[in-house]
Amino acid sequence: MVAVGEFHEEKDVWNGVPLHYLVEKGWSKYAKKIFNHTPEMLGFFSDKLQYPYPWDKYGQVVVRDFVSGAMENTGAVVFGDFVQNTERELIDNDNDYIVAHEMMHHWFGDLVTCENWSNLTLNEGFADYAEYLWFEHKYGKDRAEYHRMNEMNGYYSQVFGGGAHPLIHHYYEDKEQMFDAHSYNKGGLVLHMLRQYLGDEAFFASLHKYLTDNAGTAVEVDELRMAFEDTVGEDLHWFFDQWFLGTGHPHLDVTYTYNDENKVLLVEVDQTKTPPGFHPLFRMPVDIALYFQDGSVEYHPVVISEKKQRILIENLKAAPVTYVFDGKNVLLALINENKTPEQYKAQFKHSSRFMDKMIAFTSTNDGNADLIQSLGRKVLSFQIYGYQCYCR
Repeated sequence: MVAVGEFHEEKDVWNGVPLHYLVEKGWSKYAKKIFNHTPEMLGFFSDKLQYPYPWDKYGQVVVRDFVSGAMENTGAVVFGDFVQNTERELIDNDNDYIVAHEMMHHWFGDLVTCENWSNLTLNEGFADYAEYLWFEHKYGKDRAEYHRMNEMNGYYSQVFGGGAHPLIHHYYEDKEQMFDAHSYNKGGLVLHMLRQYLGDEAFFASLHKYLTDNAGTAVEVDELRMAFEDTVGEDLHWFFDQWFLGTGHPHLDVTYTYNDENKVLLVEVDQTKTPPGFHPLFRMPVDIALYFQDGSVEYHPVVISEKKQRILIENLKAAPVTYVFDGKNVLLALINENKTPEQYKAQFKHSSRFMDKMIAFTSTNDGNADLIQSLGRKVLSFQIYGYQCYCR
């Protein structure tokens, strides 16, 4: 890549690696702030992947009239001029997500690249998930979950507006069609599910193996699967077949029936309404959350593997005030639960999870104002996009 222009250049060094920040001359005093946290990010991703940044320099340059938002090139990233903002403007609209995205490509895309456009998510899915990882590390879980919620909405919008296709897609008409909310959004969301299923230690150890084994080569999705399987010693065809090679996502109807006399909860899960053409049967490890009046929560791990499945949860200490099927907010799925407004209010009050609160806040039939009023004058606080929000 060659960029020619009248730039202002700021220089820095991270871990012996020269850093170059190139902006238009009018933006000179904001150059390092525009490329937010670059040295810290390089250290964070190097540590997470257990694979040091693999190139001899790292440059970031702003140009006008660029064909896309940004583009990774080995050792030098091009950004559109929309990233140029003052320090005050960057408070509300920082560039963390796009800086993290393009940086991650230096491992996933430059060090190891996909062998064809069909496997583009091996580049873009990881870069997309880098945004989540950085937000989680720097600003906390809630901001990361807010970002993931928006990624889900972007994916669903494409599916409802233009249809679904496999993540590894061999039947595109033009390569530009691969740069969509599947390769990006769904790719990152699927990696999040895999991380939650395996746990952080196994997940990042697998990524280290994938990068180490395939450095300097072009790969397809099977290389990624085998890196995970060799690390954890488990056949993961079921996961890759449905999420990478299959189409769509599950549509779930979840019904709860509690028997107070026997202290038993029956959970019925129906995925028969998943649209035709989608993967025919999704296997889903999930933790069902039960919340109680005293503020405690119990998680009951189950594996959904049937079109219609019944789960019996016995010997409960009391009647739950509410339930959440995807209790740890992991699944890429549309879930319809037969909960009352009172149960959604309890979900908002008792769950500490961002998505649980957002779902409860938008699901009450009697309005959000009534939801807040019903919780009394006690102040409830939760994080949205890194900011503390208070509801009285």
